[in-house]
Amino acid sequence: MRNPYSVSIESVDNSKATKVGFLLLAASIVLYLFDKNTFANTNPFNLTLAQTLVSWALLVATIIVRIVVVVWVSNIAAGLNRGILSWAIFALAFPSICLIVIGFLDEKAGDEALQKIVDKCRANYAIEKYVLTKSEQPKNELKEQLKELKRRHTELLQSKVKEFYAEEEKWQMAKVEFIEVAETDLASGKVSKRKAVKIDGVTYSTDKCPACGHRITEDMEACPDCEIALK
Repeated sequence: MRNPYSVSIESVDNSKATKVGFLLLAASIVLYLFDKNTFANTNPFNLTLAQTLVSWALLVATIIVRIVVVVWVSNIAAGLNRGILSWAIFALAFPSICLIVIGFLDEKAGDEALQKIVDKCRANYAIEKYVLTKSEQPKNELKEQLKELKRRHTELLQSKVKEFYAEEEKWQMAKVEFIEVAETDLASGKVSKRKAVKIDGVTYSTDKCPACGHRITEDMEACPDCEIALK
């Protein structure tokens, strides 16, 4: 099972998959042209021994390549926190195109709010890294400083991710209920009632989700945005 806190401070580099995808695509075109010229207008039941061996060799090679690509893409998809099954099917059907596409993708945090946190941390790290690499200092010192910079920003990112999940868990465990609160106008003495939300015994005067701020109503079982249980 993937550790939800294992988000990398650097964008994942899967450019090798893209390069292999383009090579496979070029190879597929070449093999298609070879097959078309070699077996054009040839009765499949009257093939020579050499033609039969070539056909079987191409078939076996194609199957092996597809299996390898499916396994490779599945591992990449798991590392990027994306659907393994859907990407495996994509790789089985269109191996070269799948490799090209997945090579351009970055790690997915899994939540829009969390993704913003990750993107901000990565942006700050990239800026500091760029400034550091432009400084004039010995290569050995620069290497150590870059290593320390990555370690520091990685720890910062991991702490923010843990805080995010801790906050999410707190809201998921919270007891939420809608109530009516009586208010008295000091000038007129008139008593009015307004709706409020009570969370773990604390009353909040709001008609918005306590977790994400999305507008909610009393009849909702869960927030339509973050899906936190409201009853």
